[in-house]
Amino acid sequence: MSTNHALNQNAGIPLIDLLDDWRVHLRAKGRRPLTIDSYLAAGRTLCTYLEANGMPADAAAITREHLEHFLGDEHERVSATTVAKDLSCTGLVPWRVDWG
Repeated sequence: MSTNHALNQNAGIPLIDLLDDWRVHLRAKGRRPLTIDSYLAAGRTLCTYLEANGMPADAAAITREHLEHFLGDEHERVSATTVAKDLSCTGLVPWRVDWG
């Protein structure tokens, strides 16, 4: 699937609404239930952060910059271990963010 197709496919869909689909995806990949719960908690934290900071909730509008702001602010708020768990939520974004 091309990046543009993935972006168009998720245009207008709030990221929070993709959590159930992400759960199915994680189960299909063989992730353990506690791992899935941890990933989904990180996804909810990201969604709450985006809303609280006036950032887009639309899955197709979330950029690398938004994720970096989230992770940077998390470093100031919680432990490095929690930030590492929060990093898992970057997989929720429905396209591959170029972290290069």
